[in-house]
Amino acid sequence: MNSNPFDVTKAVDFTDDQIKRNFVSFTSSDPYSIVDPRSPMPQYLVGGKGGGRTHLLRYFAYPLQKMRGQGALRQIQSEGYLGVYFRCSGLNSSRFQGKHQPPDAWESVFAFYMDLWLSEQLLVVLTDLHQAEQNWNAAEESQFVKSICHLLNSEREKTMQAINRVDSLSGLLDLLVSLRHEMDRSINNAALTRQLDVEVLASPGILVFRSAQQAAHMPGLRDVKITFLVDEFENLSLTQQRYFNTLIREKELPSCFLIGGREWGIRTHETLSAHEINKRGSEFEWKVLEDSYRTGNAYSEFCKNMVVSRLEDAGMPSINEKTLTTVFSRGELGRFQDKSLLDVLGSADSSDRPHVQKLRKSVLRATQDRQLTDSICKVLSVPEHPLIEKLAILRFYQQWNTFRSINIESAHEARDYVTPLLDGTESVELRNYLNLWKSDLIAQIYHENDRRNLYIGFDQFVDMSGYLPRSLLMILKYVTHWAIFFGERPFEGLEPISPEAQTAGVLDASRWFFSDAKPLGQEGEDCDLAIRRLGALLRAVRQSDKPAETGVTTFSSNLQRINPSAGALIETCVNHRLLIEIYSGRTSRNRGSVHRKFQLHPMLAPLFGLPTGRRGDLSLKPAEVSAIFGPEALESEYSRIVKDRVAGMHAPFSLAESQESLFELG
Repeated sequence: MNSNPFDVTKAVDFTDDQIKRNFVSFTSSDPYSIVDPRSPMPQYLVGGKGGGRTHLLRYFAYPLQKMRGQGALRQIQSEGYLGVYFRCSGLNSSRFQGKHQPPDAWESVFAFYMDLWLSEQLLVVLTDLHQAEQNWNAAEESQFVKSICHLLNSEREKTMQAINRVDSLSGLLDLLVSLRHEMDRSINNAALTRQLDVEVLASPGILVFRSAQQAAHMPGLRDVKITFLVDEFENLSLTQQRYFNTLIREKELPSCFLIGGREWGIRTHETLSAHEINKRGSEFEWKVLEDSYRTGNAYSEFCKNMVVSRLEDAGMPSINEKTLTTVFSRGELGRFQDKSLLDVLGSADSSDRPHVQKLRKSVLRATQDRQLTDSICKVLSVPEHPLIEKLAILRFYQQWNTFRSINIESAHEARDYVTPLLDGTESVELRNYLNLWKSDLIAQIYHENDRRNLYIGFDQFVDMSGYLPRSLLMILKYVTHWAIFFGERPFEGLEPISPEAQTAGVLDASRWFFSDAKPLGQEGEDCDLAIRRLGALLRAVRQSDKPAETGVTTFSSNLQRINPSAGALIETCVNHRLLIEIYSGRTSRNRGSVHRKFQLHPMLAPLFGLPTGRRGDLSLKPAEVSAIFGPEALESEYSRIVKDRVAGMHAPFSLAESQESLFELG
């Protein structure tokens, strides 16, 4: 393989042809299942970074409409809309502020600049469509041009002469480009000249709406929506977003707006119209990509189709949706994974295994009875089956904690409880007990022996992505990189990629996500510290003798008495997808109130040796939340919180911890 088929993970780096070749509809039956560019209602398409907004918006745009059909106009008519796409990053919006000019001046300049920009993007499409189809006669073209030029009014004779000379679509496009470039020069030099020599030639929005209305009168475009596909909306300032909000509020058909941006980047819904607020459901619809992906069971199939499409485009058609699991498998492990776990434990005597040594020290410290300690360790020993041995020890710890006593009878009960697993005669209860704790106990064995827990399998990669397709592509990019580095030939047949390459790739992708998702500046540093603190606490719980929860990756709290700065940082972490809020929450044990619940994003789980799925939930008190997420919280306070929290999960188990849980204030 000469190149990595997953090297390109961002849609902005794709050509139009690549967008078309690599596009996969979320549901095959309805290409508009997520958002509908034909809708007369303005729509916001938001979500986390890497959700697929740009790919989707570009797919809806005119260049792709043109490529999808036998004729551009016929395709537009069949789809019922004309997509006009542009990215807000191309505006360099920071130019429209400061430079010794008052804010209201910049507000007017930006509004007219955007009118020119949007109208220009529409004219680029109309000009190309006219040249391709030749469906408008000279009189129709002239009428369109004159109607737009009449909207422009200048006190400068030279400018009016240029406007009056326009007699074609291409000439009108050249005029708008020239006017915008003239504005660019004045805007860019305002800091030097201390002057903003810009002439606003039309009222805000009128150029955009009239251009779309006149286009709808042209042959072939009647009853067609003119949908402006606005991408990377988060690059606009709060003031600049008010301009678009005003267009949304005052829109005139056939103009429609589909705005894409990161959820945290939608700064306001206020308009320039007496500062009125656009309301969700009345003036616009709000679509969160991850919420759409979560609906039903379509996301996994969507991911498989997306990956297979990439491989086919790279000339590797041998992999299909069914064989992906084979390529990313780890081979036959057996029910108890004896071979792999024995490899991790090495050739040392079973009595020297870290978990057995830990048990020995705990019992001896609590009883001061060496003979009893040796007997208990012998009873719980299952040398050929490390997982069953860990399960027996866990059962013993649980009984120790419950009855606050240590005796040989408890050891025999624990051993007898797990023994039926060895001959296949276990009860449903025991089978569920094994399945409940299996992942955590295997993770403990890896951790206790200074080995990285394995993260393997396509389904696990899909779960890790957290409904952000780019994250899945990044995992596959790094996994493929490591496979090639190890001398493997990934995707050239059905040979599985090694567990080492898969795990190394997952860890690299996890580090990338942490760096990429964080906000910039001090806010990002605060998020970094908080997530590391949370991850360390969850890891300490998972690695304890008697974890309070299984597979714990979430926490819950009422958040009512936490430091305001901690609450604000939690919201920032959610907005930037470092945390995922579970909207169903968790009901408090004592009061019946619903606490808010948050999951560490599964892309971050490997950094802390945590599971990528969601099962257990750690209920945190306000003081604990503040110590984790409060930017001002001292490290010593955080360390004390963690120590106190996990003290009752390690042998010998303190009575205070079990009593404290009865009166939790979280």
